[in-house]
Amino acid sequence: MNETDWDKISACINTNTNLVSLDEGDEPDPVGLVKSKVSENDGIYFENDRIIHQWLQFAGRYEAKTISAKLAFIREFEAFFHGKSFGKIKTEDVSAFRDSLKMSVESDRDNKRSVSTVRHCASHLKAFFDWLIDQSGYQNLNRSLPGHFILPKKFDLKGHSDEEKPTPTDKEAVAMVERMPTDTIKARRDRAMIAVAFLGALRADTTTSLRVKHIHVPKRKIIQDGRVSRTKNSKSWKTNFFPLPSIFEKVVEDWLEEISALGFRGDDALFPTEQDLHPHLSLRSAGDIAVMNSTHAVSEAFNCASELVGKRFTPHSAKYYIGALGLKHCKTLQQAAAWSANMAHTDISTTQRYYQKMTLNDIDEVFEAFEQTSGSDAQPDDMLLMLRYHEHGLVKGTAEFERARELLSEHQKKGTFT
Repeated sequence: MNETDWDKISACINTNTNLVSLDEGDEPDPVGLVKSKVSENDGIYFENDRIIHQWLQFAGRYEAKTISAKLAFIREFEAFFHGKSFGKIKTEDVSAFRDSLKMSVESDRDNKRSVSTVRHCASHLKAFFDWLIDQSGYQNLNRSLPGHFILPKKFDLKGHSDEEKPTPTDKEAVAMVERMPTDTIKARRDRAMIAVAFLGALRADTTTSLRVKHIHVPKRKIIQDGRVSRTKNSKSWKTNFFPLPSIFEKVVEDWLEEISALGFRGDDALFPTEQDLHPHLSLRSAGDIAVMNSTHAVSEAFNCASELVGKRFTPHSAKYYIGALGLKHCKTLQQAAAWSANMAHTDISTTQRYYQKMTLNDIDEVFEAFEQTSGSDAQPDDMLLMLRYHEHGLVKGTAEFERARELLSEHQKKGTFT
């Protein structure tokens, strides 16, 4: 028995935990994401199997996880109407289902769902019916059916609220790494996974599918290779380490040294399963150490780390944190564009819309600065222009830049800001 196995068994003995929990390959169903609301007492329906089979062939262009999510929502819609043929669906049917989705957000029972889940459900079903109304045998369906899945605008706004996107503060992000246990090799692996997720603003799937060769600490880079790692849309990208406290980089560096001493090579998993975390790898049979096939381990690592700071964060919280950090660091449009690109976003608007929502505290700080000029004769537009100048948001040589300089000079002479 190696050290890793003994650590695992000892932990189970000390906590009265079933040994079945040791298998990291057994990932529990993601709660709330694509959870079916069909109870065990509901029937099994076959009426729509043929058209669903056709849709599955069409959906082959998506990743397997995406197909599973879409299919779960389609089957949920089918069960809602007790297996009614999709060819007989009316606009009032879709409206009734949409209303049930809206009510599930406000529910105080077990069927309560997050805004994010409801939005995904409505979006996937709209896309399915967009496809369905053009299929042979379904072209007599009302062409307006897909539009009835569209949710009220307030759902879009709530979906981007702070409640839906928990983001750690600077202190909490550091504390999550500092307070993680390090007494076992698994614990040190989990700690390193969290550090890497923050350093590269990585998705959970990308983090767990990295290989040793993908991390270059001296160059401060992470290679996201879409050919061998589970990156979004199989995109390849070179990510620079984001500017974080030194503990994040130190944890990753220490982890690389530890697994190198165990015999890990470039093509081996950076974060392997517990079963592969043992010494004497030099005696192993031919072949590389495989990456984990699920995100369960990194999700559990974030659960553990966030509990230590009294919060609940997901792996994606690291990406939200880095997006928010960009608001503090980036003073010019060029810097903001580079920050966004380093997050592997092809468009800066993606970063701004989904990852840089200003909190109420951020807004208060800006307006406190405005209040300092409340006794002056400065107009609101002029105040905003001067604020943009101080934040390096104006391009030198432009009319706005020159106007801001003139305003600042005038108010300095008047002593407005002293």
